[in-house]
Amino acid sequence: MTHPYFWSPSKRLGFLQDASDRFEVEERDPPSSLLQRLEQNAVHIISPDWYKRIDKILVENLGKYRKYDGSRIRDLLRALRNKKHHYQDLPENVKRSLGEIPEGFLFYFTSRFPKLMLHVYYLIAESESLRNESIFKHYFEIPGEN
Repeated sequence: MTHPYFWSPSKRLGFLQDASDRFEVEERDPPSSLLQRLEQNAVHIISPDWYKRIDKILVENLGKYRKYDGSRIRDLLRALRNKKHHYQDLPENVKRSLGEIPEGFLFYFTSRFPKLMLHVYYLIAESESLRNESIFKHYFEIPGEN
């Protein structure tokens, strides 16, 4: 029951946001071993350039605030996290494109990047130290066990 298949859309979206927050604190230059594992096989998970899989209206909105690298999983997660965090401030046409939170918003990203959720999940699940960090612990606890 700890598998994301059984999670609510809200929990899945929260997990991706928490993962994004966690990856942000990793050393980038040179990339930490965690970031190297995150970016492993990125082309199969997000394609060579994730910008080409999202709506033009979102691409334009993303570019107004910061630069993202379309070849990086970390940057896609950051974009997802930032748009979720600032959802209420988005123009109505961008909100319509992304859908309502959590179901529509999550579907927007998971339908375009169907391997993303499980890639991130297994990266964290397979690392005992990450799995036991306070930010992730509750995602891996079996209900009813303490």
